[in-house]
This record gives sequence, structure tokens and C-alpha cells, in this order.
Amino acid sequence: MSTLKAPRRRVNWFKRDWRLYTMLAIPVIWYLLFCYKPMIGVIIAFQKYSLVKGMWGSRWVGLDNFKALFSSTNSIGKQFGSVLKWTLIWAFFATFLNFFLGTFMAMIIQRPSTRFKGLWRGILSLTIAVPQFVSLMIIRNMF
Repeated sequence: MSTLKAPRRRVNWFKRDWRLYTMLAIPVIWYLLFCYKPMIGVIIAFQKYSLVKGMWGSRWVGLDNFKALFSSTNSIGKQFGSVLKWTLIWAFFATFLNFFLGTFMAMIIQRPSTRFKGLWRGILSLTIAVPQFVSLMIIRNMF
């Protein structure tokens, strides 16, 4: 004669596995903060955005911004093909140069017989620090 166990109550599921849910909370919070929260800004593409009114107070225009972008009746639409082409060209060369120049600089710095190792390290640190400084200056001047 076998005895059947009564089914477990579901009331104690969190109490029993609280450590697992605590570990699960960390990636869920990270995913919400860094993957879903930035997507709220996509709403701006469908609004006639006003900096004064903000994202929630601006007027909703639907797909009118995209129609204006892709139509060739205004100056933005006429330049769209050229802007897209140059964006893709710049992205390709930036990727190409970052990969190969980074590899080249790492090889030069790691050579034991380099006489100007300090000079190369200085140049490398300037190429990393100066663009970030300049971009902050440009943003400051825009405002």
C-alpha cells in the first residue's frame, strides 16, 4: 500500500526559494534600466518635440516626421541620401581604423626594443583623452 503525499501548498513558494528570486532580481533590474528605459526616448520620433514642453507635453504627429525625412520636397529629404551615404562611409572607416590602428599601437607599445615607448604611450593617451574632452566642449558650446 503506497501512501500519496498531499500536494505542496503554493503559499510557501517565495519563502522556500527567496534566494533564487533575489539573484534573479539583479538581471531583471539591469535589463529594465538599460534596455527598456532608453526605449522611452523613441516616443520623440513621433512627436513635434518641444524642449520646453518635454517629451510628455509635446504634440503627437505620428509618422509625419518620417514622411518629411524621406520625401524629396523639402531640404531635409533632398539631403537624406547623401547624409545616409556619408554616415555609412564614416562608420566603416571608423570601425576599420579603430581595429587596425588599435592593433598596430598595441604591437608597437609591447615591443621590448622600442626606444620611444614613452612617446608612443603619450600619443596613445592623447588620442584617447582628447576626443572625449573635445566632444564635451562642443556639447557645452551648443548649450
